Amino acid sequence: MNERNADTIQKGDIIRSSRFQFGHDGVWGDKNGLAAVGSLEPYRVPDFDRSDLTRDRALFVVEQVKMQGGIYGWTDGQNVIARRLHQDGTYDPAGELIGFYMSGDFAEEELIPEVELRGSMTL
Repeated sequence: MNERNADTIQKGDIIRSSRFQFGHDGVWGDKNGLAAVGSLEPYRVPDFDRSDLTRDRALFVVEQVKMQGGIYGWTDGQNVIARRLHQDGTYDPAGELIGFYMSGDFAEEELIPEVELRGSMTL
């Protein structure tokens, strides 16, 4: 199995991870925005929980990779935004957006340091 980490992930990578299952609203109350994934369990505030137990089998394409998120003197981390693909692996412009960190000064349960690489596509 090929894997990507914070040093190797790039735009166009097709990825998946069991850590994509649990998440919460990326922006409080914005159900149409991205789901911040990487939690080890459902989010503790049910109104903001965005868990989806099918995400661990779904394929996502990386749309953006950038260093960000460091506040109060903490180190920035590698932030990834990815879009869910159709079940047949083709691009879905309306596919769910997820976001997660692969590195940085974040709690261990908030990081996804490695994801499974399943292919790539040109965006």
